[in-house]
Amino acid sequence: MTAIFITGTPCVGKTTLASKLKGRLIKINDLAISHGFVMGIDENKGYKVIDIEKLSSYVDELTKDCDELLIFEGHLSHLCNGADKVIVLRVRPEILEKRLAGDT
Repeated sequence: MTAIFITGTPCVGKTTLASKLKGRLIKINDLAISHGFVMGIDENKGYKVIDIEKLSSYVDELTKDCDELLIFEGHLSHLCNGADKVIVLRVRPEILEKRLAGDT
């Protein structure tokens, strides 16, 4: 069993990197939503508030006794248990600013 967790801020290339690896891709945000780990919506910022403890326990169970490469992609993945490797992606701020603005 090998579990790789890919994390980083939005637009740093998490999905791009994950899609190039040979393994089963699991999008951590989709996993949290589909398994009911959303506790509510943050009133100020509007994003989903995830029960990290429940998500982490579920991810840990998925990685136990698994005989395939699992690739967990998403900015919450590094908060979960079960990783054999964690990849943290970063981008220079000026490049990130352009990506977030949709300029590339």
